[in-house]
Amino acid sequence: MHAEKCTHPRLAIYLFGHPEFRRGNEALPPLATHKSQSLLAYLILHRQRPHSRDQLAALLWGDQDDVHVRRSLATALWRIRRLLGEGYLLADSSSVQFNPTRPFWLDVAKFEKHLTLGRKEPDEKRAAGHWRQAVDLYRNDLLEGFYDD
Repeated sequence: MHAEKCTHPRLAIYLFGHPEFRRGNEALPPLATHKSQSLLAYLILHRQRPHSRDQLAALLWGDQDDVHVRRSLATALWRIRRLLGEGYLLADSSSVQFNPTRPFWLDVAKFEKHLTLGRKEPDEKRAAGHWRQAVDLYRNDLLEGFYDD
């Protein structure tokens, strides 16, 4: 089985397996650090609301001093902006959010949608079709190789 691939020029985000970002048929380069990748995945998976910069900093760099933490968060956000392009991060002096209104395709969201449709579908044949599409999207564990809580 092959995972469904997004063929549109918009941003495609794959979080099942090792995180992968594509624009059309072009794979975007991975972010330079594991913490930047973790931050981006967290923001994408929790895109429904803004997150406090202090909360994000404590989540990823809580064992370091405040000056280093702020600098590390700012650098990670800069890297993410360079990767994704303008408009994908909504940020101000106190909060950050992945912009859910920008055009993007997310394997996890499609997976969840097919699971929901499969559960709600009264016709067994159609329900099975949704289950198959969900299975096809599942490439491997969510964020394979990431062990951040």
